[in-house]
Amino acid sequence: MERKSKVALTSIIAGVLVLVTLTTNVILFVLVQKDVKSRVREDMESKTLMVLHALETHVDKDAFTRLVTVGDPKDPYYETLRVDMERIKQRSGLKYLYSLAKTPKGQLIYVVDGNDPKAKGFSALGDKATSDEFKGFDAAQSKRTPWIDVSKSKEWGHLMTVYYPLIDAKGRFAGVLGADNEMGTLYAAIAKRTRFFGLLIALVTLLGLVATILAALIIRKTERSRLRTHDNLEKSYEALEQSQKALAASEETKRALFNAATESVLLLDAKGVVLVANEAMAQQFGATPEEVTGKNLGELEGDEARTLLELKDKVVQTGAVEHCERRGEEKHLTYSLYPIIDGDRVIEVAVFAQDIGWRQKLEAALAESEERFRSAFENAAVAIALTNLDGRLIKVNRSFCEIFETSEEQAAELTLAQITADEDIEKDAILKQRLLTGEIPYYHIEKKFRGVTGKHIWGILSASTVRGPDGKPLYAIGMVQNINDRKLAEFALKEAKQLAEDARNHAEHMARTDFLTDLFNRRAFIERFEQEMDRASRDKKPIGLIMADVDHFKKVNDTYGHEVGDKVLIAFAQCLERNCRKYDFVGRQGGEEFLVALPESNMDQSMQIAERIRQSVSELAIEVEGLDKPIRITSSFGVSVYRSGLDTFDEVMIRADEAAYLAKTGGRNKVCKKATRDKV
Repeated sequence: MERKSKVALTSIIAGVLVLVTLTTNVILFVLVQKDVKSRVREDMESKTLMVLHALETHVDKDAFTRLVTVGDPKDPYYETLRVDMERIKQRSGLKYLYSLAKTPKGQLIYVVDGNDPKAKGFSALGDKATSDEFKGFDAAQSKRTPWIDVSKSKEWGHLMTVYYPLIDAKGRFAGVLGADNEMGTLYAAIAKRTRFFGLLIALVTLLGLVATILAALIIRKTERSRLRTHDNLEKSYEALEQSQKALAASEETKRALFNAATESVLLLDAKGVVLVANEAMAQQFGATPEEVTGKNLGELEGDEARTLLELKDKVVQTGAVEHCERRGEEKHLTYSLYPIIDGDRVIEVAVFAQDIGWRQKLEAALAESEERFRSAFENAAVAIALTNLDGRLIKVNRSFCEIFETSEEQAAELTLAQITADEDIEKDAILKQRLLTGEIPYYHIEKKFRGVTGKHIWGILSASTVRGPDGKPLYAIGMVQNINDRKLAEFALKEAKQLAEDARNHAEHMARTDFLTDLFNRRAFIERFEQEMDRASRDKKPIGLIMADVDHFKKVNDTYGHEVGDKVLIAFAQCLERNCRKYDFVGRQGGEEFLVALPESNMDQSMQIAERIRQSVSELAIEVEGLDKPIRITSSFGVSVYRSGLDTFDEVMIRADEAAYLAKTGGRNKVCKKATRDKV
């Protein structure tokens, strides 16, 4: 073990001793404090109980019960008991001393308070007890034994309360005596009693620390002495080991060179005699290591042996390293000859041979792979771009230049933000940040680009990152597939669908709408009315139906012509709609006849609405170009009501038509009703 480690161990041992001493004394102090706290609290409880017991023996139970029942503070016993309790409270050091009882009505009240009536917190006879007192009172009443409770409140502070039951001579429960001790007094007593133990424990701790420090110093002094002896012994062993290494240096050098070789190894002396050869080197001479060991290179067959012999002579003469290559049918070998020098002369030569054919194959494969990548990059049908971490374009292919209408030189000055449509820049930046932080490995997104000339291009972007060995991103690769044609087709299809939908809606509207007034036609009105009938049947609600007929409309057509007549009908239809409620609906029956549906309307309501419409029609003034005066009209109205479960639409319609006929034959410009059909 090193000296620093041993000194550290000594320090750790000393620290552990100090920690054990401190921990033991802290635990001891906590136990003592806990015991003292328990004893002090028991003493306080015992003292309070003794005070209450002594007070209880002097309480006149009958007089106390009278105070509770009558509640008269002028009772002489009330003041006598209060003065006694005040004297006892001051002698005993209690914060509060009082009594509680329940009135005949069951209310918990203060009976006698040991405080001065002028003091803060004094409770007069009959004052209702606070909610804090209920628990202690109920416990003392049910158990007939003293009850101790600890409570804390903003008004009274932190108190320990003792509830002592008052039992009269007949064993009846009369009330309780309550005594409150300030917990601060308890804590002060605990502090006073534990102060001595704290000083004692602190002294013991100090003595323990001094003893620990002295022990650590003694241990470290002993350790230093032992370490000096150990250092002297190590120096002796080191001197002996260096002597042994010097004797075995030459052999160790040969063995280290041989064992370190990963390929063919050969060790020659200065004359060219083989001293050591591994299996790989011997196979190159067509022999085993044993067969070539001890032979001179000149005795071995082949041009390789003669070449190595010539190189060996150069190494011995110059003392420099020599290299050569030999290319065979299956291998491409490199030879390196290193001199082993003793003093100023070369005594041995180490030969290392390595087959580098695999490296050349790898380089060729790499070159081929790079060529394939370059060809694929340049000739790809999709746009490909390499960008740095700031989003600037590094390299782009031909398709990129065609799509974005630029050249490679111009692209090198662009950033991704410059070729991205404004509405996609923020979304693109978020995805790029997630990609660079490694939150996602790649992403695909359909987005709108902006060419160099300002032309918008729709494309599908596939982006990923290239990372280094440490996992940090180096640059990003993005591929963009041009989908302009597809997007144009989508837009055209969407537009065609919208046109078809508009045409269908228009056709449906025309099929259901009167061409002149833009109201429901007869068929659409009947369909809507039947729907309301289904709902009315479920809810048991009526539906009012008004048939309105323009009076003397033929005279309008004959006098002013059909064009003016159409304007009159339009004005009449608008007047009908204007005077209806938002959930009513109007339709044209045909000619000058119109229908008005009034959901959830009985006969009286329907008649009121019809009368309102009639009045509004009579006030119409229809201005017509070319006429000096406006045209005025009146209308006749027939009203009927659909009865849930009793009528069909045809029956309601017939009754409305009959009512309208009555209005016309009765002088016109009237509202008539028909509740049921006349019996035939």
